[in-house]
Amino acid sequence: YGANGAIEFKPDRESSFFVRGLYSSFTDAEIRQITTIPFSEGTLTALTPTSATVTGVRREAKQLRVRAKEQEIYTVSGGGEVTRGTWQFDGRAAYSEGTENRPENVTIFRKSARGTDWTYSFANGIYNPLVTQTAGTPIRDPASFNEFNRLRSAPATGYEKEFNVGGNARNRFTLAGSLPATVKVGAQFRAKEKQQEVEQINYAAPAGYTFQSLAEEQTSADYGYLTGPRLSAAKFTTAFIDNKSAYVATRDVITSLGSDWTANENVTALYAMGGVTKDRLSLTAGARYEHTKFETQGNVIKTTGAIITATPGTRGRNSDNFLPGVYLTYKLAPKTIVRAAWSNTYARPSFAENALRRTINDDSRLVTESNPDLKTLTSMNWDASIEHYFASLGSVSASVFHKDIKNFTYQRTLPGADASTGYDLSTFANGDRGQITGLELAYQQQFTALPAPFNGLGVFTNYTVATSSANFPTRPGEKLPFIGQSRRIGNVALTYEKNGFFIRAAVNFRSPRLREDEPLGGNVTEDRYVDYFTQLDLTTSYKLNRNWELIGEVLNVTNEAFRVHFAESAGRFVQFEEYGISANFGVRWKL
Repeated sequence: YGANGAIEFKPDRESSFFVRGLYSSFTDAEIRQITTIPFSEGTLTALTPTSATVTGVRREAKQLRVRAKEQEIYTVSGGGEVTRGTWQFDGRAAYSEGTENRPENVTIFRKSARGTDWTYSFANGIYNPLVTQTAGTPIRDPASFNEFNRLRSAPATGYEKEFNVGGNARNRFTLAGSLPATVKVGAQFRAKEKQQEVEQINYAAPAGYTFQSLAEEQTSADYGYLTGPRLSAAKFTTAFIDNKSAYVATRDVITSLGSDWTANENVTALYAMGGVTKDRLSLTAGARYEHTKFETQGNVIKTTGAIITATPGTRGRNSDNFLPGVYLTYKLAPKTIVRAAWSNTYARPSFAENALRRTINDDSRLVTESNPDLKTLTSMNWDASIEHYFASLGSVSASVFHKDIKNFTYQRTLPGADASTGYDLSTFANGDRGQITGLELAYQQQFTALPAPFNGLGVFTNYTVATSSANFPTRPGEKLPFIGQSRRIGNVALTYEKNGFFIRAAVNFRSPRLREDEPLGGNVTEDRYVDYFTQLDLTTSYKLNRNWELIGEVLNVTNEAFRVHFAESAGRFVQFEEYGISANFGVRWKL
């Protein structure tokens, strides 16, 4: 749910002021069922490129997670713009605050006896695996999950606050008596604070708390991997979530204290730029300076035998970035423009990457730690383009670009490297250097010259092809693609607009990319790639009159799935998610 409003005031033609406010509320409820067949707990007896047979498997598990996330955001901002002669002044100030409440409840049951045999096959494709139990007590038997493994509640709360204020002054004048010129200076300050608190509680279940008492049959066969009994969310809610006082609770000190953190980031920015135009050539040059002060507080957890100590810790750093840039524009013809630019940009690590925090996942035997010592990503960019504009509302363009990137952030996992638990350790590190070079082509046109009713047709399309590479310290001697960068990205949209009616069909496409929110593999066969993705969306509207408008959209018409696989060449199945088609319809009213 959301609401926003604004008050604008224009006392004269050269002055305007505003106050704006926004409120947003978002709730997401999730139920996740997991069936785990740990083939690594058995003996591999046969293996082909598309299938395997494993005997003597143990520790099969059924897991249920029930979570509800509630978020609220408040924002208020104010500012204005004033023109006095050749000078133009503008300023703004804004404050926003967001809160999140995320209770999460999990239970896990396991089979205790070793002795089930399995086969799996990818003969029908990596995203359609056939998994078959060939011997042992069937996992379709609820009584086979006779070992209660874990029952926990891990409510998390967090907030984020941000205040920013800034202003600019711009002057127009003539240089050398006849050359139009401008100069602009500005300053901005932003203060941001983010906090998270987690309180994980483990519970001892009574004797009557069994998989059999909570089980229900799986009714959906959307994914034909494994059917059979699963944990019922309704029964779990009645037995545990609504009745926690009947269970013996033990606080998980390590997870609770290690997951609590606060981070503060203050950014002060100053910039100046100037431009001059001579005949067909325009030149703009400028520079921006930013000073960042980052500080994070958390708990440093140490385990010595059965003794756990949590020492409050503070880490911080200051960074300075100087970002010059030069931009050229040349009118090759009245409707043809050539542009060239040299610029410098940077990106700070996210709070999740450099806050002082540590989380332990006993289910996956993984410890995740942040890295407060991460450096800032910097990029030197070279761009050039040519654009031609048509008389009938259209343009065609081609551009080339090259980015030289340093100190990018990536996630890595070190097997068995966590000293206190013996689990795998996942943390964040800076890569050495990366490069992205590409070509982008774009074309858009409104065909107003066609005879009616075809004069409402329009088309928009762009296509980008890029090559990228990156040097990762954990993979010396290897040239990998830059994280998150697809080699090909394209968009095509067909539109029709006439007599108040508008419709657009848009197709978005991108080729596989090295996944940016997962750890980099230890070798090329362990790298995770997001597969090809093509999505079709439809948008339409109809203006009833100057105040009322009907609107509608249908997203992901073809139900494109989100697919992930190991290795760039579509090696092994990792993840497959379907979201179906979503649609929104409504009425818009304008004053």
